Amino acid sequence: TGVHPDDDPWQPERAVWPLLEVIDASVGEPWCAPLGAHVGDATRGRRYAVARHLTDLFASYATHRPEMLRAWLAGAGEPQERAADLAWQAELWRRLRER
Repeated sequence: TGVHPDDDPWQPERAVWPLLEVIDASVGEPWCAPLGAHVGDATRGRRYAVARHLTDLFASYATHRPEMLRAWLAGAGEPQERAADLAWQAELWRRLRER
């Protein structure tokens, strides 16, 4: 990407904190219901673990499924063949990108 790894905001260990802020701000919204059900009453430590897992997942998508992230950037959601309970990932990624 031309960004030195030490400065890359998408590095999972760096992106986890902004993602936690996005999750906390979005957890009550309808699109975020599946994620909210998973972390809504969780302790801060578990919330961190979930956010860290998601940042690792997003990094994996960037490496292995960049076309999907480009579609998300263009406003697309999840393809029909993907589970409906994963549709929130596209919106979460877009909000993290905005953040």
